[in-house]
Amino acid sequence: MKKRILVLAAFAGALTFASCGGDNTNEGTYTQAQVDSMTKASADSIAAAAAAEKDSMLRKAAEDSLAAAQAAAAAAASGGTVAKPSKPSTTKPVTTKPTPKPVPEKPRTQADVKADKKAAEFGDKNAQQRLEQDKAAKKAAEFGNKDAQKRLDDVKASKKAAEFQK
Repeated sequence: MKKRILVLAAFAGALTFASCGGDNTNEGTYTQAQVDSMTKASADSIAAAAAAEKDSMLRKAAEDSLAAAQAAAAAAASGGTVAKPSKPSTTKPVTTKPTPKPVPEKPRTQADVKADKKAAEFGDKNAQQRLEQDKAAKKAAEFGNKDAQKRLDDVKASKKAAEFQK
């Protein structure tokens, strides 16, 4: 019986503490001073990382020149030839090759499309591929692809020209 009362009292105490969380309305917000200190700490850590990287590069260059000087002194002391000091290791900048300009595609005429339809009926694989490309270009033009729209416009213009020639 005493254990039950003790457990009930502990539960009531925990419930009391949980419900009295306080009425702090500024929970989760920061003052301007706190924001400034966090910003300064972030900037300081970035500057420290950059300084550490620069120091490590300088230390590496110093070690390389010291090793070259020691090798030269050892060679001179032994009467041998003096080796050239090694150059500090540096990374070369990456150069990108210019991309070649695409070869302008000859606009397909309505006659080409009709010829491809006839050839595709008789099993011409290349004609079938060209027809598939035309369908894909038409679909892409519907979704705003400018190149596909231009190709589609060329086909429509050739269709109109074919109608006027009749």
